[in-house]
Amino acid sequence: MSNLEVVRQGYAAFQNGDIEAVLSLCDPAIEWTHYGAVPWAGRFQGPQDVQRFFGTLADAIEFEAFEPQEFVDGGENIAVFGRSIAKARGTAERMEDHWAQLITVRSGKIVRFVGYDTTPFEPSPG
Repeated sequence: MSNLEVVRQGYAAFQNGDIEAVLSLCDPAIEWTHYGAVPWAGRFQGPQDVQRFFGTLADAIEFEAFEPQEFVDGGENIAVFGRSIAKARGTAERMEDHWAQLITVRSGKIVRFVGYDTTPFEPSPG
């Protein structure tokens, strides 16, 4: 499987809510960093920590749409650009976010993820 196929498989698994499949694509020493004014921002090391990232994300928002729109194949580095529409949990607040993510794949495993959100997350009291 090519590096691009590994990344596409990870996005498809996420879109299907299969976090275990996403984690199975991660190297045991994965470095996961997410930037932005969002509750799930931070640095995460290893699959167990990355699972915590996904838990925080799921606790904060409910996706109405998660759309990777462009994959740029740079060999071991794959850039993905997309958009999301989500609702803050416990509120009626909806937000649209345009994002960029860089995924590094070596030997068939994701070894690094760097994500950038453009929309600050400020849920109203629910």
